[in-house]
Parts: sequence; structure tokens; C-alpha cells
Amino acid sequence: MEQSSRARSCAVGDLDDFDIDHRVTFARPPNHGSSRPRVSGRLKRIRGVDYLIANMPRPGIELVVAFPRQLGGEVADVFGPLPLTYLIEVGQPMQDLRQPFTH
Repeated sequence: MEQSSRARSCAVGDLDDFDIDHRVTFARPPNHGSSRPRVSGRLKRIRGVDYLIANMPRPGIELVVAFPRQLGGEVADVFGPLPLTYLIEVGQPMQDLRQPFTH
């Protein structure tokens, strides 16, 4: 019996609104300039966008992923457009971290 706490692998084209606010992990696209090879954070938004390959429009997906800050709150970054077949892991739901943590 498979546990529901395990992350599932899928293509970004298979993501839907039920995956919003879940942890996502994926390899950073090669066209995104950064030294970190993997992205892991809370999925905030999924948006369908087209991109060009050899002047031919192709369907793609743009992901907005949020990362927690050390002092509370979060910062978001946009990744994409990604091809519909780009692989991603979807994990457990995460809490919204926009509000700073107060005691």
C-alpha cells in the first residue's frame, strides 16, 4: 500500500489547482541564471504560456514558487515557461508563509 505522504512525480502539464500550496521540487531550468541546481518551495500559481522554438509557438507552463524567509514571510520567484513535459515532484501541502510568525 502506497503512503499518501510520499511525493509524486509528474509533468508540469499535469499540474492543476489542487497542487497549489503544495511543496514542489524540480531541477532549475537551464535558461534560469542561478547557481542552485534544484528548486524546492511552495507552489503559488500555475499559468499557461507559449514560448518559441525556431519561431514556432509551443505550449508551456509558468510556475510561481514561494520560499520562506528566515525572519518570517516569504519571497516568490517565477520559473518558465517550461515545456508541458518538464518533470516535477509534488509533495505535502505547505502553510502560507506571507504573514510573519508572531509569538
